[in-house]
Parts: sequence; structure tokens; C-alpha cells
Amino acid sequence: MRSKVAHGVLRAVDCTAARDVPGVEGAWSAADLPDLPPVPYTVLAGLSTEDAVEGREWPTLVKDRVRYPGEALAVVLGEDRYRAEDGAAEVTATIDPLPAVVTPSAALDDSVRLFDGLSNVALRGKAGEPVDPSVWQDAAAVVEATYRQQLLMPSPMECRTILAVPEGDRLTVWSGHQMPHRLRRELAALLGWSTDRIRVVAPDTGGAFGAKSAAFPEFVVVAYLAVRLGRPVRWIEDRLESILVATRGRGQDQTVRLAADVEGRLLAYELTIDADIGAYPHLGAGLPMQTAWMATGAYTTPLVHATLRSVLTNTMVTYPYRGAGRPEAAIAIERTMDLLARRLGIDPIELRRRNFIPPDAFPYETPTGRRYDSGNYAAALDLALETLGHEKWCAEQARRRD
Repeated sequence: MRSKVAHGVLRAVDCTAARDVPGVEGAWSAADLPDLPPVPYTVLAGLSTEDAVEGREWPTLVKDRVRYPGEALAVVLGEDRYRAEDGAAEVTATIDPLPAVVTPSAALDDSVRLFDGLSNVALRGKAGEPVDPSVWQDAAAVVEATYRQQLLMPSPMECRTILAVPEGDRLTVWSGHQMPHRLRRELAALLGWSTDRIRVVAPDTGGAFGAKSAAFPEFVVVAYLAVRLGRPVRWIEDRLESILVATRGRGQDQTVRLAADVEGRLLAYELTIDADIGAYPHLGAGLPMQTAWMATGAYTTPLVHATLRSVLTNTMVTYPYRGAGRPEAAIAIERTMDLLARRLGIDPIELRRRNFIPPDAFPYETPTGRRYDSGNYAAALDLALETLGHEKWCAEQARRRD
């Protein structure tokens, strides 16, 4: 049973009527399951997000504060889905609504805080070093822009699934999951078990894109109830649930500034990121660092400085999705290269060729601290142009303009 409001104080959840529905085996709120563990969080490699998580725990069932629409208030177990949904419809909740902030810009001033006494900025980071103001003043061309990398919703062919089957002192879990070893490790930690007591089976499944790689609140509940009741428990997400509470991807407000000399050689690049990470910091809190580390893209930009803020909003949690921070970096620098080409009157393809990292420069250390092991970007661009039929389309463009 899920919240219909985005933000509010939870006063009460009543599961009494749900338990009286024929075919319902049980119904519980967080108050009924005081030892139900919270959702585990994952640390991004090379970056600790412990400070972001401190005091901002993601409860498996809401205890006192709703922070995104669809957040689970209670769980109902039935003989089949039909009866379980009948039971969930009988659960009632009392919520005192609070103002909601659903964009980083709205959340940044902390006038509405998701966690009392804590800023909505859960994490700050940077890559590279600040650029001397003289570089911008002396450059032949400087372009600036703002971009919105909108939140998006992964839409897998098959939604999330989990079946937990207790077998004595062991647990077998079947799940359409991308990272079965992580799921086993995290479920074992939540249950206080050794990992050899849990087996996770990941069958063929349709679609994932990064969005099926966490131990979600529903997964924690299913495993917990299976062990508590000593019987198989399963949850199969339907499409409406997926639209409402599957993790989101992307979600960045970006400000850029790019400088070049008269021949179009890049001199400096600044990237500022305000990232929407949803209601709770998880792996998504660190993903903007991937954007910052890859700010340079494929170009030999001598001076690069990227800064970021991961901002909590009253939306579902942001999580890795198809590239996990790197596409956001690529789109920012490539759109800005097009702006620079127009400002200088240089063909955008030629501008890129002048600034590509040459093949003999690899392994290449970027100003943001990343090592690129190999690459031939000019050859990749040539192949793309050939595949596209670029000359044909340029001719067609000229014909239409004439």
C-alpha cells in the first residue's frame, strides 16, 4: 500500500481491515515490524557516500515521514495477488501533507527540508582545479550555456521480480536482477547471515539498463517475510508500480563555460552540476562524480574544473541508468562544442578533429584525474560520418536552404 502524497508526516497506518479480507495471510506497517531492516546503500567505487547517508536512512516501510509519491506504507500478503490487492485497498493511513520540492533548484535553498536539521544537499564534489580568470579574459572565444538533463524512467520489458524460498536455515532467491552477487551479499547483511546461506538465481529477464541492480525496499520486505513466516513469498511489480516507484535516471541541471583560441584550440572548460538524486541518497548520490571525472570528454582541454551538488528532492531515488553519469558529461561537452563552432565560424567536425586526444597520447591523464587507456576518436568520427552519409545530408541541407 503506497502513499498518494509526495511529502508528509505519517501519523498512523491501520491494517486491521486488511487482515479481515478473505485470503489475506497478513498485513503489516513499519510499526508492526520494528526489526525490519532499512534499504542497504551502495558506495560508488572511489567515492565514499557515507556522509551523504548519515541521518538520511531509507526505510523499507515508512516510519514517520513520506518523502516521495508511492513510498510504501504497508505490505499485505495474500494467497494470490488478487486477494493481496483487495487487502491493500483496505489499509488506511493518516498523513499530514508538507510542501514538496521536485527539482534541484527548488530544493537548494532548504526552505523545505526532507530531513529535519539536514540540508537537502547530500553531497558536494569537484574534479580538476579552478581556472585562472585571466584565461577567460584573454581567450578569443568563450561560450556559456545551461542544460537540463531531465529525469527519465527506465521501462524494462519485464518489471522487477523476486521470489524468496526458505529451506531450513537457507534462503533461495529468484530474481530478474542484474547483480545477483551484490543482492546475495546485501540480503545476507540485512538478515545477519553468512552469504553461504543464501543462493540467488537470476534467470533470463527482459531489460534492465542499470535499474535492476539494487536491493529495493520491496526485495527487503519479501526476504524478511519469507524468513519470518517460513514460507515462500514473492512480489512481481506491475507496470503501474514501475511507472510510480522504479528508480529514475539522469536528472542534472548543468552550467558550462568553454574557452578557445582563435584557431579553435580548447583552453579551459568549467562544468557545474546540480543533480536530482531523489528522496534518499543511494548510489545515485555519487553518480554526478562520474560526470565530473569525465567532463573533458574526448578532448585535450588543458584546464578543466567541475563542481557538483547532489540534491534531495521529493521524487523516487535516482540510480544508474545506461552509462551512469558519463552520457550526461558527453552531452554537455558536445553541445558546447557545437556552440563554440558557431561562435568561431568553424565547421563542428573540424573543431573536434583539432581537439581530439591523439592516438599516440594514450594512456592519457585527464585534468580531472582519469586515465584513458586507449582510443582513436578521429577514426571513430570518420566511421560515424561514413555510416551516416554525412556529405549527402550536407548537400540536402544546402538544397533546402537554397
